Amino acid sequence: MPRPRRCRWVGFNPDFSYFAPREWPTGEVILKVEELESLRLKDLLQKDQTEAAKMMSVSQSTFHRILTEARRKVVDALVNGKAIRVYGGDYTLRNLCRDCRSEWGDFAERCPNCGSTNIFYRGRGRHGRGVDQNL
Repeated sequence: MPRPRRCRWVGFNPDFSYFAPREWPTGEVILKVEELESLRLKDLLQKDQTEAAKMMSVSQSTFHRILTEARRKVVDALVNGKAIRVYGGDYTLRNLCRDCRSEWGDFAERCPNCGSTNIFYRGRGRHGRGVDQNL
């Protein structure tokens, strides 16, 4: 029996979840949130693989597998005229301000949006999917 999959830490919640060609798409590709995060860390922020893996709380080999799959899906969509839907996965956002409900990935003592210290650090010491709904 394989061991349970660990949650991947994601540093942002995507504002846009659907991208499609201007013409009619010929299909759809599902890009998981943690796959988008791997693209963001490696390709947009230009983090090295070791640092990016550490930020997502996964091993380097796992990060490489996530990144390779994400790149394959994006190229498939671009080359074959498919839509990209950012949806699902096994991930946890790091921080939530209990006052203004904003979310961010870097650890901080104060909310970057409102300055509150009433912060809920999601994902620490938890296993499985989802987050505490009793906020």
